Amino acid sequence: MSDPANISADAIAALLGGLASALTEAQQTMAELPPADSFGRPLPSYRIPELDFTFEIETVEANNSSSSGKRWLLQPSGTSSSRNTISSTISGKIVAVPPNGGLPQTLIAAIQRGNSVEVRLSNSAGEILTQTPVELEYDAEASSAMHGTTLTSARRLALLAEQQTQTDQTGIAIIGIGSSALKTGESAIILVRAAGAETRISLKKEA
Repeated sequence: MSDPANISADAIAALLGGLASALTEAQQTMAELPPADSFGRPLPSYRIPELDFTFEIETVEANNSSSSGKRWLLQPSGTSSSRNTISSTISGKIVAVPPNGGLPQTLIAAIQRGNSVEVRLSNSAGEILTQTPVELEYDAEASSAMHGTTLTSARRLALLAEQQTQTDQTGIAIIGIGSSALKTGESAIILVRAAGAETRISLKKEA
């Protein structure tokens, strides 16, 4: 016999997922409205800040004609005459959350200075991010697409002095570039990640 608890959990998850998808589509439709009319006059914009919902459902026991066991059906409340039902009311709220959970956005500034990469971390509130982990990684796909560069495994390992570091008290991290990793005039793309943000920088070996 099917477990009504598992059936209810799966069905509720599907209901909430469908509701969230419909809400996202509705907000996207609103976001696509033109900002001005044909005369150039500004038009109002709309946003759904939150959505309250209530589901009233019943889990109903029904005979299974293909076997001697029972099966459970989930249906809207009040639609069954069976005595073997489990009634439930589910209420909740879906709330719009700003990007990054409302926290200031991380800003990454990466630049090549000779044989090193300088990474500066701050956020949209103007704060310097000190002692913050920084990860660097060779982006093979972007390097090939943008510069036609393909590095061997040995050259990839030699490209950066380290792939993980952290910023100092001034919010800066400096990573050395291997002198033998790139040929003269050759470029490579490096992916830089820190504090939930990422950016890319193009490294080039000058003549």
